[in-house]
Amino acid sequence: MKARDAPAIEAPRLVAVEPEKITIATRGSAPVKRSKLMTKRTRKPKSQAAKRPPRPSGYEWRKNGAGWDLRKVVWVDTATSGKQRKRPYLGHLSKSAFQEMKKRHRGAAFERAIGEWIAAHDN
Repeated sequence: MKARDAPAIEAPRLVAVEPEKITIATRGSAPVKRSKLMTKRTRKPKSQAAKRPPRPSGYEWRKNGAGWDLRKVVWVDTATSGKQRKRPYLGHLSKSAFQEMKKRHRGAAFERAIGEWIAAHDN
């Protein structure tokens, strides 16, 4: 419906509008890309496995003071509860001895050296 002295109503027109280019700049500097402003991801801390002696099956290392305690994992049958895990103490590998071993032996030789140390302490 048309009002008495009103102008004719036109159909609405769609107008394309360009989005404004967003520039982030500080005083006296050239425009910077957004990707440059994104922070770099931080690196994860190195795992503790590299600092711990290699673990042969049937044995485990426990951190104790400035070094590692070697314990043997033994399963014992009991009359009441079936199997029970025991971990008797075998020896202590000091931090300085461990570092010295790591310097002298590389790769598989290091694992063999740890194996020899375990054999010497497991009677």
